[in-house]
Amino acid sequence: KQRKPQAPCTSKASAGPTSKSPPPPQSLSSVTQKRSRFAVHSEQQMNKWYNLSDEDEALPMHSFAPKRPPGPHITDELYSSIQLFQLFFSNHVVLEIIANTNAHAEKLSISGKKFKWETLTLDEFNSYLSLIIYMGLVKVKELSDYWSKRLGYDFNFPPSVMSWERFLSISWPLYNDLITHVSNDERMVAAKSRIGLKQYMKARPTKLGFKLFVLADSHSGYTWNFSVYEGKRATHSDKWLSYDSVMSLLDFPLLGTGYKLYVDNFYTSPELFKDLAGLQTGACGTIRTTRKGFPKAMENYMPQKAERGTIRLLRKDGLLFVKWMDTREVVMCSSINTAYEGDTVNRRVKVDQCQWTRKTIPIPGSVLEYNKYMGGVDQADALIGYYNVLHKTRKRYKKLFQHLLDIAIVNCLLPLTQKAFREKHMKELLEAAQPETTPQQPSQMCMPAYLQEDATKGCKRCVRCHTKTPVYCTKCNVLCAQVGVCMYIYIYVFSNENGNIVL
Repeated sequence: KQRKPQAPCTSKASAGPTSKSPPPPQSLSSVTQKRSRFAVHSEQQMNKWYNLSDEDEALPMHSFAPKRPPGPHITDELYSSIQLFQLFFSNHVVLEIIANTNAHAEKLSISGKKFKWETLTLDEFNSYLSLIIYMGLVKVKELSDYWSKRLGYDFNFPPSVMSWERFLSISWPLYNDLITHVSNDERMVAAKSRIGLKQYMKARPTKLGFKLFVLADSHSGYTWNFSVYEGKRATHSDKWLSYDSVMSLLDFPLLGTGYKLYVDNFYTSPELFKDLAGLQTGACGTIRTTRKGFPKAMENYMPQKAERGTIRLLRKDGLLFVKWMDTREVVMCSSINTAYEGDTVNRRVKVDQCQWTRKTIPIPGSVLEYNKYMGGVDQADALIGYYNVLHKTRKRYKKLFQHLLDIAIVNCLLPLTQKAFREKHMKELLEAAQPETTPQQPSQMCMPAYLQEDATKGCKRCVRCHTKTPVYCTKCNVLCAQVGVCMYIYIYVFSNENGNIVL
């Protein structure tokens, strides 16, 4: 016969972590009973999942103290697109690429590779970048189509910048401020090269390629920092990969404190979130129940067939763990949220096994904020994907170079629409590649014309040969019967001797 549980008194419930009195015996039938307010870190709280009827207290938030005010500080009204681009693709980087490209081309020549090569210059490299950006705006099936003269492919811009042969020769040896919420995720750069850096991720739209760990602004998609995954052998920390990838991307002296980081279940771990809290950075994310440090409490556990909208919560070591039943169970871990703040969502549910109806169900604040702010990396991926400059290539470093070019452009475009910025930047790159030339002097060629519409009327005598002629020069107003002889002699001999031209 099961003993009826006793409701704990207020004094014991608020005793805090120093209270050594054991929790009263509980049973699964006590799930629906209300409890009084409980302390955040009580030992009793760590061993049981609680319902919405139980009150929750959030930990005090970290003060938001960024090193500089969040948001864009530089606009295209004060700086040209090239100046903005050079913030991310500096002249030092460009000159390094040019030097390595020329050195690699020389190495290929020495090894016996036969190809026409001229030393790559800064102006020519800017022209090359302009073409790369243009190819991201105007898509064709093959690169050679940009120079094709076939019907439908007669593009004027690429041939005016450089020849198809020169573009190929350059391509062949080519070597290689935020708001409060940021998100960390991985990105895939499509590549099929045979190399150990290549990764396969089944859940990603791009399943095979290079994996980049990316820290991005959740509002604008600005890529704050990234790193390329180099394989297991490149890891030198005693921690695990997901922990190291987050810590390496967060430059705390440069960022400041008080930011909120959103990550998915690949990165989320209690140890990571506690260490971030010690660095005055909040975190929220989905978590795997098999993670080390995840609560093992079974009392009042979420049933497998719980009703939609059911919530269970538990606080442990300053972290909030929440389970929420939607179409499936969603498990969250957070150091910045309370369990429930009164938010609701609408869902379609089946009634009487035959009819569907709309139902309002509660949703935890951690799930709501995660859905709102986690899309920073996905937004950056989408912006890059709209006009990306990636083209099919067998060289892995070309894929990464083209992707880095896209990142720099997307980071620059915040004051403008992406299409407008790419068009403007393409134009300015081309202008920078073409040095200013002195204005062309007016032509000295004489322009003969008839004095009147009827060539047989209105003749006058030539100044030099005294022959009547209906022809005169519209440029210097000199008469001449023999346009090819007399006019030339008069203008370049007679006028130079006298210093001026008169009739």
